[in-house]
Amino acid sequence: MSYNKLTLKTNAAVEIENVISYYASKNIILAKRIEKEIRMGFKTIAKNPESFQCRYSKVRMFWLDKFPYGLYYIWENNEVSILAFWHSKEDIPNKISHILQQANSCFIF
Repeated sequence: MSYNKLTLKTNAAVEIENVISYYASKNIILAKRIEKEIRMGFKTIAKNPESFQCRYSKVRMFWLDKFPYGLYYIWENNEVSILAFWHSKEDIPNKISHILQQANSCFIF
């Protein structure tokens, strides 16, 4: 099943931008690689959002292949909402309740 709409919450967009900027400051090739992998993650989630692990309440996650980051999203009513983009070492359980309560603006793809 595919989605009707994919939204990228402001918080997630800022996190992605910060990570790409960080890698760009170290090595532009790495920045391009992580950006490509994030875009592939969006496409993969969009193709089959229900196939990824449901971890926190109704939040699902998709891990990048080559980088230690995950896309955290909710899939409801044929709509995918990317909530966050976090490093695997972050304290996710403490952050997830806060992100679920936020009602940030979003970007629509």
